[in-house]
Amino acid sequence: SQMENLYYRFILNSIFFSISKPLMFLEYSPATLFKNIINTITFSIVNTGASPATDTSFSVTLAPGISYNGDATIPPTSIVGQTLTWNSSSLGDVYPGVALTFTANFIPTALGITKLADFSSSFGDIFQENFSLTHCVTATVESFDIADLSIMKTVDKSFATFNDILNYEIKIT
Repeated sequence: SQMENLYYRFILNSIFFSISKPLMFLEYSPATLFKNIINTITFSIVNTGASPATDTSFSVTLAPGISYNGDATIPPTSIVGQTLTWNSSSLGDVYPGVALTFTANFIPTALGITKLADFSSSFGDIFQENFSLTHCVTATVESFDIADLSIMKTVDKSFATFNDILNYEIKIT
């Protein structure tokens, strides 16, 4: 019937339009950081959606103690304190996938979950809808246990002369 066709069309349009939306997100690696050593974190600004994000701007505020390494594949439009910003003139339309990457160094001093950054983004889609997103990313900090290396070399004889064969035992603890 005519009514059923309209209903099915509505459902199919809803599914098609909802899965084809862009979604800007901040990803990072590695997922686990280690306490009291320098960790280099790679941040990626990514469109995880299925269509281009239009007129995109993105802002990342790094947590205290995290230092930007100045290596973004698209330089930030501005850097104020811990906040890196890319405006729509530098990002423009962002197609699905990675838009840009940058690294930062961090020496965590506590174990557990730690905040890495807050980010916000505003963008549109091909249907002239506008979106904004604000989110926080965290990582797990674990201890980094370094083995103590102690080498002990012993010989099987207490006295040796010329042409004697000595057997060594090397023990690493």
